[in-house]
Amino acid sequence: MSKVDNDVKDTFNYILYNDKSSGCGRVYQSSNEEIEDLYSDIDFTGKKVLSVLASGDQPLMAYLKGASKVDTFDINKLTLYYYYIRIWTMKFFHTFYPEPYLCKEYINSLLSYVKPNDENERNSVEYWKKILARIEEYELLLMFFSKSTIIHLNRNEINELNYIISRNKPKFFNIDISKENNIDEKYDIVITSNIVDWVYSDNGNLAEYKKNLSKLVKPKGIILSSNIDNERYIPCEKTFFDEDFDYRELFAKSANNLDYSPGYMYVKR
Repeated sequence: MSKVDNDVKDTFNYILYNDKSSGCGRVYQSSNEEIEDLYSDIDFTGKKVLSVLASGDQPLMAYLKGASKVDTFDINKLTLYYYYIRIWTMKFFHTFYPEPYLCKEYINSLLSYVKPNDENERNSVEYWKKILARIEEYELLLMFFSKSTIIHLNRNEINELNYIISRNKPKFFNIDISKENNIDEKYDIVITSNIVDWVYSDNGNLAEYKKNLSKLVKPKGIILSSNIDNERYIPCEKTFFDEDFDYRELFAKSANNLDYSPGYMYVKR
């Protein structure tokens, strides 16, 4: 069985039986984080970045902020297939997001324009064609969380992203960042979203999570993490990082001009 056929099988096992054992899960159509505020004081210019893939907002905005290279990772292998929908939507429909409730007609319309340029894109086209041939509209909706926080980009910014992406093929690691992995590169910035909340809630190993991140970050490099709903859930996290990292809370202004924290970062000593 090919990789794509296996991923299609695993997708339907997830949709029909809620089987997450093969690395499938619902994908966020947009981030539930305040990414623009989180990134506002971070210098991405010329930086090598490793980002959680998730909805695609995190790596795309890192590119728009000037990162020279953005590799991605996610425990959910379906995020890569959705990332190509994001890329195709920008390229062919000139919008930053696809429609709020993805339907078969929309994805088929996108696919009609695609001429794959690499293996990941060829696999993504094949995946979506095979999914759409079997899936019902209501089942397609079960693959996604609807949009949450929306980032508004103008036409020039979308054109800039299209240009950047055309020159940078995504490298994707389908891994659990809290467990042993095969990434042997080092990065200036690692973007983790709120993964630590999931590590903690699943009784994961925070020490191993910190060890992996320490291995991935260059000296003076940073780990950038998000606060969801302006709450900090894992007070013991900082204890694990204190040995090798300096902690800094990040602040921004909310819509009603009040200070709030969209996230925090660790700087490697």
